[in-house]
Amino acid sequence: MNENNIETIDMTEMQKGRNNNNEKDNGGLNLSFFDDMENTFNTYRKFCQETRDMVKDAAKNAIAKAGLGHITFSVHNADAFKDSIVNNKLRLRGVTLSGRDETYTYILAIVSRYEDEAEDIFDLDDEDDYDDLDIDEDLDEMSDEIEYPDNVQITLFKYDSVDEVALTSSKYFQYDFEFSKWIPVNVEDISGITAKQESILTGNDKELSRVLSVCIDGLGPMTNKQFENLLAGNKPIIDLYKRTSRFTDIELYDPDTIILIPSMQYEGLSVSYEDGTYRLNSVFLGEVIETVAKIKNIDDIENVLIEMVDKQFYADTIVVTPLSSKAFYVIRSDGASEFFYPADRKKPAPTDEERRIMNEYTKYVNEFYAREVAGGEEEN
Repeated sequence: MNENNIETIDMTEMQKGRNNNNEKDNGGLNLSFFDDMENTFNTYRKFCQETRDMVKDAAKNAIAKAGLGHITFSVHNADAFKDSIVNNKLRLRGVTLSGRDETYTYILAIVSRYEDEAEDIFDLDDEDDYDDLDIDEDLDEMSDEIEYPDNVQITLFKYDSVDEVALTSSKYFQYDFEFSKWIPVNVEDISGITAKQESILTGNDKELSRVLSVCIDGLGPMTNKQFENLLAGNKPIIDLYKRTSRFTDIELYDPDTIILIPSMQYEGLSVSYEDGTYRLNSVFLGEVIETVAKIKNIDDIENVLIEMVDKQFYADTIVVTPLSSKAFYVIRSDGASEFFYPADRKKPAPTDEERRIMNEYTKYVNEFYAREVAGGEEEN
């Protein structure tokens, strides 16, 4: 390495310069991004502090009334709380807390109410913790004014800890704060999950369980008949998913349509089913740019996915998109791209049609980011 190409900076001298308040900044360096980021995180911190205090006051009172001082409650739905910060205009949102003893599992739902909003719904099955909490990379500008709720409502449930896997067959109770007693309730009325659906969620068919979870998350509670109809209408995709679930996942394209996507977190590919054929799609942010192949046989589409998706790509891969049933295009976060083609192809280059799709995809991505940059500049 040529050391003449390396500039060594004395950070001690730079620190002295930063501490000199009389030093005037020179032009050519805009670091406002870091100021905006700092303001955003300061607002998030204030939001967390206010929510913590609200939850603490409400929970302590409810726990004392119900005589549950011996139970340790912790946050049950951390992802929902994160989403409330990013998506809900700094309105304080309640949380769901859970705790247990040797007999029962307790769920304490603290719900904030605003007069101009519909009723919130807590998902008692959405269990996660702060280990899974990631801050979004793109932080939009936000107001630092926190809105306080008109009121806070508390609901307390308990069910058998021993039988918690079989939730719908457990004994389930709600605490009556007015009369200070536990009242038996029907868990299906609360969760919306039927006994049959619960047996699927806790059963050995992991793919079917995943399909049901995705449908409930996307569409809300549904009857057994509604789920059966959804399964019947998407049988070819579900059959393909069962074969490829090691490296694929499913998502709802619309309320009636399930599609297949790579399980890895990169953009570019989906498989749908229409008019008797599997459609191999080149996609960007959920929008189909081009259907590159129509394949009738499930064995054939499975082999295509194995060749394109069942691979260990670079860690910074952001796009894997098909150009045909035989070739695909990979883009990395630094903008580098690669063309992958079958080993038996005589000429190691895209066909004219593959090149057209590659150019179309690249053009679409570039236009999208150009709009994003232009929008950001207008906001500033």
